[in-house]
Amino acid sequence: MNATGTRIIIRKQDADKATASGIILKTPNERPRAFAVSVGPRVTSDIVRDAELIVDWSRVGRFEFLEQEYFVIDESDVWCVVE
Repeated sequence: MNATGTRIIIRKQDADKATASGIILKTPNERPRAFAVSVGPRVTSDIVRDAELIVDWSRVGRFEFLEQEYFVIDESDVWCVVE
C-alpha cells in the first residue's frame, strides 16, 4: 500500500502502560501514538516510514485493509516527529 501526493498512511497504538507484573493500565488523557506506514512522494518534511508522529486526530480518514485499521492524513496534519 503506497500513499500518494502529500498523504501519509499511519497506524495507531494506544498509549497504554503496563505494570511490572504485566497489568495494562489505560490512560484516557493520552492520545494514541501514530506510526507512519507509507509516506507519499511529495511529502517534503523529514517523515519516514516507521517514524512516530504526533498528529491532529480530528482530521484523519479511517480505513481497513486486510483486517488492519489504518488512517490517512495530509502532511500538514502532522504536528511533530518524535525522536
